[in-house]
Amino acid sequence: MKIQTLKKAGRQLYIYIETSEKILGFRKNQQKEWISEETWQETERRKLAKENINRSKTRQQKISKQTQYSEINKRVERSLRKDKRH
Repeated sequence: MKIQTLKKAGRQLYIYIETSEKILGFRKNQQKEWISEETWQETERRKLAKENINRSKTRQQKISKQTQYSEINKRVERSLRKDKRH
């Protein structure tokens, strides 16, 4: 008996959803792309810099690559903040 009531409830729910989609349509959420192309390029540079850190063999190389990465990371964060404001 419970199975039959569940099937009825499921069918009613399906019918409700189907008719609401026909009448109202799908919800369209349009978001503005707020990240600029320059920022995407900077994030790619940051990604490559991180890979270079992981590939470095000596401690000295790792330290120098980490300083480069931190500078690139600062530029990316600044650029993201600027894009978010505009």
